[in-house]
Amino acid sequence: MKRNMLQEASQGWQTSAYVLMLTFAVLTLFPLIWLFYSSFKLNAEIMIHPLALPEAPTIFNYTESWARGGLGIALVNSFIYTITATVSTMLLAMAAAFGLTKFPFKSSKIFTSVFAFGLMISVHAVIIPLFQLEAKFGMINTRLGVIIPYVAFNLPISIMIAVSYVKGIPNALIESAEIDGAKYRYIFWMMIMPLSVPVIATMIILSFLQHWNEFLFVFVFTTKATLKSLSGDYRASFTSAGSHIGSRKHLKTSGATRAKTTLSATSMAWPLTNQTRPTSRTWKVSACTTDTWTLTTQETATMGADEQPPHNEWPGKRYFL
Repeated sequence: MKRNMLQEASQGWQTSAYVLMLTFAVLTLFPLIWLFYSSFKLNAEIMIHPLALPEAPTIFNYTESWARGGLGIALVNSFIYTITATVSTMLLAMAAAFGLTKFPFKSSKIFTSVFAFGLMISVHAVIIPLFQLEAKFGMINTRLGVIIPYVAFNLPISIMIAVSYVKGIPNALIESAEIDGAKYRYIFWMMIMPLSVPVIATMIILSFLQHWNEFLFVFVFTTKATLKSLSGDYRASFTSAGSHIGSRKHLKTSGATRAKTTLSATSMAWPLTNQTRPTSRTWKVSACTTDTWTLTTQETATMGADEQPPHNEWPGKRYFL
């Protein structure tokens, strides 16, 4: 009897766990799915039907972003920075691990501790001195000036990972190779590297992700658009609604004019106060259905000093102060 009750209770908990995990999966995946299919809709369609599937799918957003954002050269730079820094980090880490573990000397532990200390150095703490140093050596606006900091700040963790793995390789293998006349270069490339494939794969994955997503070095050490990466491209990361986005027609979905003056999208976020609200205000509302401005609705409302804009009077429209 008790056994049946426990089985029923266990099945009930399993069902609840499945429902909970399914709900979590839906809540996690839905925003990503929505972003994907919304990228094939124009902004006006997103504003009118935010959750609906695209009525007329288009790749306009992709082509416009690629052309205006200069993503082609940024993509090439990202691969150059990431691949070069990742391969350099992996080779230096494996070489350091081989020397520190298989050729023990008195100060080997000190060097290992120095590399471990490097894990505690924050990028933000040394970015200004590093910028001054690179400016002194003329490395600003050069790819080398970006790759070297990439390698330097990722090298400590890679060395610690490599040391912990290479230390487990039996010394008898190296001694046997030395007896057979193998040189250290041969031992490193033909024995240590093949035996360290798992840790090499780990370092490559970690380094690649960190270098690909790194933003600060490219942003600080490069000012030329031809040297920007995808993550460090200031034009894509720091474009504001009041400057670049506000001036691009394909990114506008609604707007308003008052007294023949076009107001920016940022101004509508601030409510009027009694000190700034005039005695009357005229509102003209326009909407954009494509990438070109089209005046589809124009209505006028006048409000007193203590009144608020009629936000709900025209559904689907936005009112600007």
